[in-house]
Amino acid sequence: MKISVKKISISAMLLSLAVIFNYISTFIPFFAFAFLNVDLSIAFVLLSFHLIGYWNSFFICFAIGLFSIGWSTTGVIGPAILIISNLAFITIYFLFSKLIRGQKFQILNLFNAIIANSIFLAFLNGIFFTPLFLYVFTDVKTINFIEISNNYNSGLWFEKLKIYFMFIPNYWLGTFSLYVSFNLFKFLIGGIAFIILKNMIERNDLLNNKS
Repeated sequence: MKISVKKISISAMLLSLAVIFNYISTFIPFFAFAFLNVDLSIAFVLLSFHLIGYWNSFFICFAIGLFSIGWSTTGVIGPAILIISNLAFITIYFLFSKLIRGQKFQILNLFNAIIANSIFLAFLNGIFFTPLFLYVFTDVKTINFIEISNNYNSGLWFEKLKIYFMFIPNYWLGTFSLYVSFNLFKFLIGGIAFIILKNMIERNDLLNNKS
Protein backbone atom coordinates (compact mmCIF):
# COMPACT_ATOMS: atom_id res chain seq x y z
CA MET A 1 0.00 0.00 0.00
CA LYS A 2 2.83 2.37 0.85
CA ILE A 3 4.37 1.73 -2.57
CA SER A 4 1.11 2.62 -4.31
CA VAL A 5 0.70 5.84 -2.35
CA LYS A 6 4.33 6.72 -3.05
CA LYS A 7 3.87 6.12 -6.77
CA ILE A 8 0.74 8.22 -6.84
CA SER A 9 2.53 11.05 -5.02
CA ILE A 10 5.52 10.92 -7.40
CA SER A 11 3.19 10.81 -10.42
CA ALA A 12 1.27 13.85 -9.20
CA MET A 13 4.50 15.76 -8.53
CA LEU A 14 5.98 14.93 -11.95
CA LEU A 15 2.73 15.77 -13.72
CA SER A 16 2.55 19.14 -11.95
CA LEU A 17 6.13 19.96 -12.92
CA ALA A 18 5.56 18.77 -16.48
CA VAL A 19 2.50 21.00 -16.87
CA ILE A 20 4.33 24.02 -15.42
CA PHE A 21 7.29 23.57 -17.75
CA ASN A 22 5.01 22.95 -20.70
CA TYR A 23 3.44 26.35 -20.05
CA ILE A 24 6.88 27.98 -19.67
CA SER A 25 7.84 26.41 -23.00
CA THR A 26 5.20 28.45 -24.80
CA PHE A 27 7.61 31.40 -24.36
CA ILE A 28 10.59 29.49 -25.82
CA PRO A 29 10.36 29.49 -29.64
CA PHE A 30 12.68 27.47 -31.84
CA PHE A 31 14.85 30.39 -32.97
CA ALA A 32 13.08 32.33 -35.77
CA PHE A 33 10.33 29.73 -36.15
CA ALA A 34 7.83 31.12 -33.66
CA PHE A 35 5.21 28.48 -34.49
CA LEU A 36 7.49 25.83 -32.90
CA ASN A 37 8.09 25.79 -29.15
CA VAL A 38 10.89 23.96 -27.35
CA ASP A 39 8.81 21.91 -24.91
CA LEU A 40 10.72 21.09 -21.71
CA SER A 41 8.09 18.82 -20.17
CA ILE A 42 9.57 15.71 -21.80
CA ALA A 43 12.25 15.67 -19.07
CA PHE A 44 9.55 14.84 -16.50
CA VAL A 45 7.96 12.25 -18.77
CA LEU A 46 11.35 10.51 -18.90
CA LEU A 47 11.67 10.74 -15.13
CA SER A 48 8.25 9.15 -14.78
CA PHE A 49 9.33 6.36 -17.11
CA HIS A 50 12.39 5.56 -14.99
CA LEU A 51 10.91 6.10 -11.55
CA ILE A 52 7.51 4.46 -12.04
CA GLY A 53 7.22 2.83 -15.44
CA TYR A 54 6.18 3.08 -19.07
CA TRP A 55 2.43 3.23 -18.57
CA ASN A 56 2.67 6.03 -16.07
CA SER A 57 4.74 8.09 -18.52
CA PHE A 58 2.11 7.23 -21.15
CA PHE A 59 -0.58 8.72 -18.90
CA ILE A 60 1.49 11.85 -18.20
CA CYS A 61 1.94 12.43 -21.95
CA PHE A 62 -1.84 12.51 -22.39
CA ALA A 63 -2.36 14.67 -19.30
CA ILE A 64 0.19 17.28 -20.43
CA GLY A 65 -1.55 17.53 -23.80
CA LEU A 66 -4.97 17.96 -22.21
CA PHE A 67 -3.76 20.66 -19.80
CA SER A 68 -1.94 22.50 -22.59
CA ILE A 69 -5.23 23.10 -24.42
CA GLY A 70 -5.78 25.85 -21.85
CA TRP A 71 -2.93 27.99 -23.26
CA SER A 72 -2.59 26.64 -26.76
CA THR A 73 -2.71 29.21 -29.58
CA THR A 74 -3.56 26.47 -32.09
CA GLY A 75 -6.67 25.05 -30.48
CA VAL A 76 -6.48 21.28 -30.03
CA ILE A 77 -4.11 20.76 -32.95
CA GLY A 78 -0.93 21.73 -31.10
CA PRO A 79 -1.74 19.66 -27.98
CA ALA A 80 -2.71 16.67 -30.14
CA ILE A 81 0.63 16.85 -31.98
CA LEU A 82 2.40 17.22 -28.63
CA ILE A 83 0.73 14.05 -27.31
CA ILE A 84 1.63 12.06 -30.42
CA SER A 85 5.21 13.37 -30.42
CA ASN A 86 5.83 12.56 -26.76
CA LEU A 87 4.10 9.17 -26.94
CA ALA A 88 6.16 8.26 -29.98
CA PHE A 89 9.37 9.28 -28.24
CA ILE A 90 8.71 7.46 -24.97
CA THR A 91 7.60 4.34 -26.86
CA ILE A 92 10.70 4.32 -29.07
CA TYR A 93 12.86 4.86 -25.97
CA PHE A 94 11.05 2.00 -24.23
CA LEU A 95 11.72 -0.31 -27.19
CA PHE A 96 15.42 0.62 -27.29
CA SER A 97 15.60 0.01 -23.53
CA LYS A 98 14.18 -3.47 -24.02
CA LEU A 99 16.47 -4.16 -26.97
CA ILE A 100 19.68 -2.90 -25.35
CA ARG A 101 19.41 -3.60 -21.64
CA GLY A 102 21.56 -2.26 -18.85
CA GLN A 103 22.12 0.94 -16.93
CA LYS A 104 25.35 1.64 -18.80
CA PHE A 105 23.43 1.78 -22.10
CA GLN A 106 20.86 4.31 -20.85
CA ILE A 107 22.42 7.33 -22.56
CA LEU A 108 22.95 5.33 -25.77
CA ASN A 109 19.30 4.27 -25.78
CA LEU A 110 18.20 7.84 -25.14
CA PHE A 111 20.37 9.16 -27.97
CA ASN A 112 19.12 6.46 -30.36
CA ALA A 113 15.51 7.24 -29.44
CA ILE A 114 16.03 10.96 -30.04
CA ILE A 115 17.42 10.33 -33.53
CA ALA A 116 14.80 7.73 -34.50
CA ASN A 117 11.93 9.82 -33.17
CA SER A 118 13.14 12.99 -34.91
CA ILE A 119 13.16 11.20 -38.27
CA PHE A 120 9.78 9.60 -37.60
CA LEU A 121 8.19 12.92 -36.60
CA ALA A 122 9.62 14.67 -39.67
CA PHE A 123 7.87 12.07 -41.80
CA LEU A 124 4.59 12.57 -39.88
CA ASN A 125 4.94 16.33 -40.34
CA GLY A 126 5.34 15.91 -44.06
CA ILE A 127 2.30 13.73 -44.61
CA PHE A 128 -0.08 14.90 -41.89
CA PHE A 129 0.85 17.54 -39.27
CA THR A 130 2.04 20.31 -41.58
CA PRO A 131 -0.76 19.90 -44.19
CA LEU A 132 -3.35 19.99 -41.37
CA PHE A 133 -1.73 23.08 -39.82
CA LEU A 134 -1.59 24.87 -43.19
CA TYR A 135 -5.22 23.99 -43.95
CA VAL A 136 -6.48 25.38 -40.63
CA PHE A 137 -4.23 28.42 -40.17
CA THR A 138 -3.36 29.60 -43.70
CA ASP A 139 -5.22 30.04 -46.98
CA VAL A 140 -4.14 26.59 -48.20
CA LYS A 141 -7.42 24.81 -48.92
CA THR A 142 -6.24 21.24 -49.04
CA ILE A 143 -4.73 18.74 -46.61
CA ASN A 144 -3.38 16.59 -49.43
CA PHE A 145 0.38 16.64 -48.88
CA ILE A 146 1.03 15.61 -52.49
CA GLU A 147 -0.88 18.61 -53.82
CA ILE A 148 0.81 20.95 -51.33
CA SER A 149 4.19 19.48 -52.21
CA ASN A 150 3.66 19.89 -55.95
CA ASN A 151 2.48 23.49 -55.63
CA TYR A 152 5.31 24.38 -53.27
CA ASN A 153 8.02 22.72 -55.37
CA SER A 154 6.75 24.40 -58.53
CA GLY A 155 7.21 27.79 -56.87
CA LEU A 156 3.48 28.60 -56.87
CA TRP A 157 3.20 28.58 -53.06
CA PHE A 158 6.84 29.14 -52.15
CA GLU A 159 6.58 32.75 -50.97
CA LYS A 160 3.61 32.21 -48.67
CA LEU A 161 4.80 28.91 -47.20
CA LYS A 162 8.60 29.20 -47.13
CA ILE A 163 8.72 29.91 -43.37
CA TYR A 164 7.22 26.45 -42.76
CA PHE A 165 9.95 24.75 -44.79
CA MET A 166 13.06 26.57 -43.56
CA PHE A 167 13.05 28.74 -46.72
CA ILE A 168 14.13 25.70 -48.73
CA PRO A 169 12.38 25.46 -52.16
CA ASN A 170 11.69 21.73 -51.84
CA TYR A 171 8.83 20.34 -49.74
CA TRP A 172 10.48 17.20 -48.38
CA LEU A 173 13.96 18.65 -48.01
CA GLY A 174 12.50 21.64 -46.17
CA THR A 175 10.31 19.43 -43.99
CA PHE A 176 13.11 17.14 -42.93
CA SER A 177 15.60 19.98 -42.48
CA LEU A 178 13.27 21.91 -40.18
CA TYR A 179 11.62 19.14 -38.19
CA VAL A 180 14.61 16.85 -37.75
CA SER A 181 16.69 19.78 -36.48
CA PHE A 182 13.81 21.02 -34.30
CA ASN A 183 13.08 17.67 -32.69
CA LEU A 184 16.76 16.83 -32.25
CA PHE A 185 17.21 20.14 -30.45
CA LYS A 186 14.05 19.82 -28.35
CA PHE A 187 14.54 16.22 -27.25
CA LEU A 188 18.28 16.70 -26.65
CA ILE A 189 17.52 19.60 -24.31
CA GLY A 190 14.86 17.52 -22.58
CA GLY A 191 17.15 14.50 -22.43
CA ILE A 192 20.01 16.47 -20.89
CA ALA A 193 17.62 17.96 -18.31
CA PHE A 194 16.34 14.46 -17.51
CA ILE A 195 19.85 13.06 -17.00
CA ILE A 196 20.77 15.95 -14.69
CA LEU A 197 17.58 15.57 -12.63
CA LYS A 198 17.86 11.79 -12.44
CA ASN A 199 21.48 11.96 -11.28
CA MET A 200 20.54 14.54 -8.63
CA ILE A 201 17.74 12.30 -7.34
CA GLU A 202 19.94 9.21 -7.24
CA ARG A 203 22.98 10.97 -5.76
CA ASN A 204 20.93 12.51 -2.95
CA ASP A 205 18.66 9.48 -2.50
CA LEU A 206 15.69 11.82 -2.58
CA LEU A 207 12.97 9.25 -3.21
CA ASN A 208 14.20 6.42 -1.03
CA ASN A 209 12.11 7.33 1.98
CA LYS A 210 11.35 4.08 3.80
CA SER A 211 9.74 5.59 6.85
